[in-house]
Amino acid sequence: MQTQTEPRPETAAQSGNVLDLLIVGGGFAGLTAAIYAGRAGLNTLALEPQIPGGVITTSELVENWPTQISISGLDLGNLLQKQVEKIGVPIEYGIASQFKRTENIFQTTLDNGKILQSRTVIYAAGALPQRLGIPGEQEFRGRGVSYCATCDGPFYKGKNVVVLGGKNTAVQEALYLSGLAKTVVLAHSGKNLQAPKMLLDKAQSRPNLIFKTLCQAKEIRGEGTILTSVVLQHLLTKETEILACDGVFVYAGLIPNTEMLKDFVRLTEDGYIAAGEDTRTNVAGFFAAGDARAKELRQLVTAAADGAVAATMAEKYLQELRI
Repeated sequence: MQTQTEPRPETAAQSGNVLDLLIVGGGFAGLTAAIYAGRAGLNTLALEPQIPGGVITTSELVENWPTQISISGLDLGNLLQKQVEKIGVPIEYGIASQFKRTENIFQTTLDNGKILQSRTVIYAAGALPQRLGIPGEQEFRGRGVSYCATCDGPFYKGKNVVVLGGKNTAVQEALYLSGLAKTVVLAHSGKNLQAPKMLLDKAQSRPNLIFKTLCQAKEIRGEGTILTSVVLQHLLTKETEILACDGVFVYAGLIPNTEMLKDFVRLTEDGYIAAGEDTRTNVAGFFAAGDARAKELRQLVTAAADGAVAATMAEKYLQELRI
């Protein structure tokens, strides 16, 4: 177990502008790593391109975080940010675009041209929503097509919406939208929805939430700049159905945010960072945590666990360097 340490005097690494640890990504994995690194006395900087707390801050309700029976994602993210700030680890806006390693020092180039030097890196930049790639999706993105019900749901009060997807997040967001929209159609290409029974039972109890399985979205249509319908194809009969709606919410999975790493660290075939439960990659001193890491379960608690492990492994690596 880590224990609170007293602040250390400035080290040679600090005075030479070389961080002990750079954390790329300020979601639950990255900020949990920041907590553990700060408690270990490591000279640490966390980078986040959007809101500290990560994608969970867009969730209306979180009910699977220990000690919190029910809390908004934004409030939970704010609590985590305050904890990191109290420990003294700075969180700065920044987008990493390139990594190099020379003589045990990592050089991380940001999109603004700034270069940060560090002895270790924890990559926790997460994953992005998968696009469907169907006609009309890009055209109506932000004008009827959304990837975040919490962000855009209030615009559809009393209107008709379609949710495309069949896993946990799609069901959760459809349930949320059913409290705002007149009707919600959840369309899924599979035979069964992949979500916990408790969540499915709650969703199925909503009279304005309609389920359509074994169908696939083929096109999103509109008139001018106004979205008007989505075209579904029934997979068994091959018949198409034009479903009138005011908005479409897409939950088709995730794409790991690892494009800039493909020539630097080993990735899996689907683009996730090849790192085990110890978060170590094939590059010494470079660790992977959170949704960008190849693993079976992607949840808040597993992201936090990754962050704790990665920071501990980074501390151990630094100790070995100094022996």
